[in-house]
Amino acid sequence: GVVVAITDTGIDDVIHQSLRGKFVQGADFSGLLTVSNTNPDDDNGHGTHVASTAIGTGGNGDYEGVASGAELVDLKISTAIGGAMGSNLDDALEWCIDNKELYDISVISISFGSTYNSNGKDSTSQLVNQAVNSGITVVVAIGNDGTNIVPSPAAADLAITVGAVSDQGTVDRGDDSIAGYSNYGLRSDDGDSDNFDEMKPDVSAPGTGIMAAGHNSLNTYVTKSGTYMACPHVAGICALMKEALPGISPKEIREQLYR
Repeated sequence: GVVVAITDTGIDDVIHQSLRGKFVQGADFSGLLTVSNTNPDDDNGHGTHVASTAIGTGGNGDYEGVASGAELVDLKISTAIGGAMGSNLDDALEWCIDNKELYDISVISISFGSTYNSNGKDSTSQLVNQAVNSGITVVVAIGNDGTNIVPSPAAADLAITVGAVSDQGTVDRGDDSIAGYSNYGLRSDDGDSDNFDEMKPDVSAPGTGIMAAGHNSLNTYVTKSGTYMACPHVAGICALMKEALPGISPKEIREQLYR
């Protein structure tokens, strides 16, 4: 019953068995459509994979997502991962803030980002902070360059910023390590007296060799790697925490993840 907004390349929630029946509302900010009350399709596959990781049922359960009982708001911000994002994500974040109560949006998952190092003062990061202050938990991937870059909106003070872990292809937790492609901080200094908000990522999650839904198919599952795959794991965890403790705030969710 918890609603998770996925801001990505659209989602095949009508076609794919793992996501069918979850759709609550959607909007297309990619520039292809102008009507906001749409259910955007995925012409790339990235968004479907991300959504399936966070909230997919896995069809028969083999590739079940983290919060498989959660519901979906589908916000398309690009036609291709790495494509020009422009103000599309800003528009999607504003839409979530405006429609939070109408669609009971609890979590936003963002597996997108800029290419520059941000200090968290850019417009998109500030909108993430506004969304969190409105009561929405916002989870953002830190990026896949393997460099000391914290892009926007991963740099937002109040975002739960996610790095990626590799399990080295084993079930032994002892050999897990931060993936070589996962970006890392410190974030650029925003000039205030709080040095803690420069410490990014906030958490890390499985991101290597993640099996989740493919697009344009009823029951195809594919493997992808990246912090973009780690992010929806944490978004799903946040949804489970919201289910268990409906009154929990985004700040409290973040504090619990640190423990």
